[in-house]
Amino acid sequence: AVADGNPLFDAFDEAEGMYVLLDGEVTVDREGEELMVLQRGAAFGALALCVSYMHPASARATGNVRVAFISRADFQARAAKDPSLSLALLRRITEQAAHSLQTKTRIFLETNVEDSSASASSTFLDPMEL
Repeated sequence: AVADGNPLFDAFDEAEGMYVLLDGEVTVDREGEELMVLQRGAAFGALALCVSYMHPASARATGNVRVAFISRADFQARAAKDPSLSLALLRRITEQAAHSLQTKTRIFLETNVEDSSASASSTFLDPMEL
């Protein structure tokens, strides 16, 4: 359980696994700008099951929150025993990456050229990338 206002992670922390939000809401922000609110059932940070990177934003509990956390090490140990897990994750990440790219491209094309890169990167952050 994570109490109201406490972080699940901060921007630039090492991403070490995936979260599934069981109860409550999580607010995602970058430098004080709210980017999104994740609700019960949201899965975020799945890329961390495969690769090392730093979180691009912070995630904080809004109210009392329950999450399930799957570490990279646990996932990789289980996937070694059952390769279908790796294939399922790869399929999910690929589908989400395609959707994310389409959304970012649409945002980019809908904004004017001078400030499009700033708008596209700050307006849309895919939960998979958290």
